[in-house]
Amino acid sequence: MQRLTKHQRIRTRPEYGRVFNQSKKIHSPHFKLMVHWTQQNQPARLGLIVSKKAAPKAVDRNRIKRLVRESFRHQTALKPADYVMVAKPSVKQLTNQQVLQNLQQLWQRI
Repeated sequence: MQRLTKHQRIRTRPEYGRVFNQSKKIHSPHFKLMVHWTQQNQPARLGLIVSKKAAPKAVDRNRIKRLVRESFRHQTALKPADYVMVAKPSVKQLTNQQVLQNLQQLWQRI
């Protein structure tokens, strides 16, 4: 498993704010994906939000984040944009395989 580079992550509050205010939202039963299109010369970047409401235990929050990052890393055909993935409370009952399948379906809907 590789790390996402600094340029592949959304890190600051203003960057998250821009995505929240000016994004296309795509919903699934377990995730909400917000997409803010950027210029062609910019890389695709990922931001993650897994609240305590969605997964009360830190172990579960970290597992979900790891799976989302891994899924994002394998998406080679993503257009340049800022992507923020928000986990819904129903995600904590899913197995790792179910989470990855749900994410794959979500990435294909973009």
